[in-house]
Order: sequence, then C-alpha cells, then structure tokens
Amino acid sequence: QVISASSQAPLALRSLQNRCLVPGYYSTHLQRWLTYYPSGQLLIVDGQELRSNPAASMESIQKFLGITPFLNYTRTLRFDEDKGFWCQGLEGGKTRCLGKSKGRRYPDMDAE
Repeated sequence: QVISASSQAPLALRSLQNRCLVPGYYSTHLQRWLTYYPSGQLLIVDGQELRSNPAASMESIQKFLGITPFLNYTRTLRFDEDKGFWCQGLEGGKTRCLGKSKGRRYPDMDAE
C-alpha cells in the first residue's frame, strides 16, 4: 500500500511513503553525477556516522578536499543533551544549535 500509493492517497499515507521511499532516490542522482564526474571526485558520507560522530566525519571530508588549515571539530562541537544533537560549542560550556524546526525526532515506524 505504501509503495503503490498515488498522489490522491490520504495525506498520512503519502507522508509515510515519502519518509520511507524518498531517501532511497539518492541512487538516481548518483548515477547522473557519475556521468559528469569521476568517482574519485565524489565522497559518499554516511549520514548516521555524521550524526553520531560528526568530528570524525568532518575530518574525513577535510582530508578528501585537501583543506588546510585543518579544523579540529572535536574542539568546536559539543553534544547538547536537551537537543539530542551535536552543536557548536561556545565559551562557558554553552552550545549554539540549529533552530527548533531542525533535528526533529520522528515517531518510531511500525514493524508492519
């Protein structure tokens, strides 16, 4: 039902369809990009790794791009317990995070 839902399906079903299926469309874009760029110029970043260990992900990205001077993200990022995400670290142990509409938590999906 989720896979075959049309644009006339109830909003809740279309939302579930977008949440489940749209993230997989990256392959369509990747195929197109590979017609223009050699694979060595593309860096695939694991989104879960970026969320759970952003400093390590950013280190890999900087190395891939050859960025100097190198920014040590372990010194500039702090995990904000209230937000549940990594944020910019400020003086005094405070953090600056993205706005309320960013980093939302979604309800768990049904096993069905």
